[in-house]
Amino acid sequence: MLDTFRRVAAATPDAVTASFFVYTWIHPLGFGTTLVGDLLVLMLLEFLLVHSGAFIGSIVLSPTTSRWKKTLGVLGFGAFYMLFVLGFAYGMNRPWVIHVFLWLLVGRLAMVWLAPVPRDEEIRRQQALWGCGALFYILGVFATVILPVPELGLTAQVRAELGIAATGKGLWQQKPQTVLAFGMLYYAAMAYVRWKLATPPPKTTTPASPPVSQWPWPKK
Repeated sequence: MLDTFRRVAAATPDAVTASFFVYTWIHPLGFGTTLVGDLLVLMLLEFLLVHSGAFIGSIVLSPTTSRWKKTLGVLGFGAFYMLFVLGFAYGMNRPWVIHVFLWLLVGRLAMVWLAPVPRDEEIRRQQALWGCGALFYILGVFATVILPVPELGLTAQVRAELGIAATGKGLWQQKPQTVLAFGMLYYAAMAYVRWKLATPPPKTTTPASPPVSQWPWPKK
């Protein structure tokens, strides 16, 4: 039961984020007219976090660092990258992005707190998380650029209401459904990875010595 709770807790932040991308793709005006643009910025922030994965991993894997210090270390890197977030938020007049970035940090800390594992296993887990994050980000970008992505709720009328021009700079601005599909696929894949990696390794037991009656040499 506890193992199931840990897996759910580790996967929930990314699963919720993926669901939010799906909802916005279907109902782009459900939370106002800025949400599509906010999620576009979110994927740019995710790139920063993927880039910082190696640095965060070096803190998380330190054998002499307590869980509290690991948390403070991750938050310290978060504060550094928050400078970029503030630039996005106020340069683009999207203060809501700050809360989104904090939510992404929660997803990084969930495993540290709720699904602890021995250090050797943690090394393997952090390497897998960083590798999968980088791989899924690159694959997601290429997939949504090459493959056709349906508009769903992002019709021409809705895009006009959102102030998104079809002649904007970049594919994400011209076809915002591509970034929503990208976010959905990326965070759904990462939720699955966190679910699998939060599963504790099987316990190895030393086989008991056979009873004297089964020893290979004859009894005296």
